[in-house]
Amino acid sequence: MTSPDQQSPAVRKPRLPYLLAGAIGLALAVGFGYAAWVKVEEGWHWAAVGKLTDGTITGHKEIPRTGRRGYSYTTYHPTFRYRIDDGTEVEGTVAERFDPVDIEVGQVMRLIYDAGNPTDVHIASAIEDGLAFEPWYMGSLALAIGIASMIGLFRLFRPRAS
Repeated sequence: MTSPDQQSPAVRKPRLPYLLAGAIGLALAVGFGYAAWVKVEEGWHWAAVGKLTDGTITGHKEIPRTGRRGYSYTTYHPTFRYRIDDGTEVEGTVAERFDPVDIEVGQVMRLIYDAGNPTDVHIASAIEDGLAFEPWYMGSLALAIGIASMIGLFRLFRPRAS
């Protein structure tokens, strides 16, 4: 039996798993924060340089893809013909995917293009709706994961009472 004067040696918890968890959490937080910033910057870019026009669907581009588990699928991106500010007719393919049923040749849609690179075109409603939920969601995840990781790391390295 030990007397109150004799204290048992402090049991040390392994720090490496906590350190790795904190580092991974911070890396995730930085990744989510960067992804949110990219979305915000893209929205600012289109607000600054985007020019609105009407475009006529001339067809679609089929892009074959392979999923994570090895299955194959195809995405369909409409190709449009539209006029830019100087009257030149340009053809471009949008980045947004569509169901082939929704793509009718001859259909007119509102587009937004980059004045410096007129073939860089998007469906206007995708840009005009604003930043939507993605940057807020990713930014919130970055903040929550980052704060939790920092608290964990600070607790791990706080001075211990002797």
